[in-house]
Amino acid sequence: MECPVTYCAQRPNVTWCKYSGKNCLPLEIGPRQHTGWEDKVYGSVFTLHFEPVYPSDVGSYSCSVNFNSVVINSNIIALHVTESRCSGMDWNQMTQSSSLPMTEISTTLFVQMGEKALLHCPAFPMTETVLITWVIVPRGQPPCRIIYIAETKINETNCTDKRITWASTPDQSPDLQINAAAVDHDGLYSCDILTPQGNFQESHDLHVLVPPAVTLLPGENRTAVCEAIAGKPAAQIFWSPDGNHVTMQESHSNGTVTVRSTYLWEQNNVSAVFCFVSHPTGNQTLSIELNQGVTSTLHSLLIIPCVKLALLGIILLILGFAFFQKRNYFR
Repeated sequence: MECPVTYCAQRPNVTWCKYSGKNCLPLEIGPRQHTGWEDKVYGSVFTLHFEPVYPSDVGSYSCSVNFNSVVINSNIIALHVTESRCSGMDWNQMTQSSSLPMTEISTTLFVQMGEKALLHCPAFPMTETVLITWVIVPRGQPPCRIIYIAETKINETNCTDKRITWASTPDQSPDLQINAAAVDHDGLYSCDILTPQGNFQESHDLHVLVPPAVTLLPGENRTAVCEAIAGKPAAQIFWSPDGNHVTMQESHSNGTVTVRSTYLWEQNNVSAVFCFVSHPTGNQTLSIELNQGVTSTLHSLLIIPCVKLALLGIILLILGFAFFQKRNYFR
């Protein structure tokens, strides 16, 4: 483990400690655990070496420096032993392998945009949990981690998305939740639980589905245009009755796709065409009658003069009534 230290002239006195509860106890440095300074490209580091490492070394560590009677602590480093490649060794002889069994589950999870996504960890008693580690790798974005250390109840993360939270509290449940899933939540979510019995991992390949907006409009020269706008994944469009059609896709920067299909009918006996849109969030069917656009326009042109004539008649009726009332009054 490395503890980066920046100093001006003389190297400060740096020490390592291991947490027991809320207290960080100084380590006993010996042949198996030893410290030293190393010069890296980015500066000097104070290292802690385990040679070899055992399951008993699992825990939380920190380095600290005493500067002018002020103790400065580093971030907490969680150490868990997952596997050793050594063989032919017996723990009862103190040369036991430090390997721990690994159980892994992988699932593909689909959730519709705006809905809650619940991300599970392996089912394991929280009383036996040592460390919970979530690794989140959104597609096209940098990864981040969420870590919970059961012994000290310390919760650390470098994830900045506040929409991703614990489903409950980490001491009660290791599951995560996304309150309102968005397109940028697409990615891999892996939960690793460290226990005395081994590592248990569950991974989710999360896909956020976006329902498309569907339209069907008349085109020119006996055509109709059916669109499935900004869906994820891309929708599929089918026509009835069968006819010539051309389908094109337009990809957007947020991962959604617009599908546009133009249909041409040649038979004169076709009275209506149907557009079927298939998508994982739900299927839709739209229909349009031939020459619908022309018919709608003619109706509109006829309605407007009728309304004007009706209003003119009402006005004349009111004026006539007022005139006769006035005439009778002066008599």
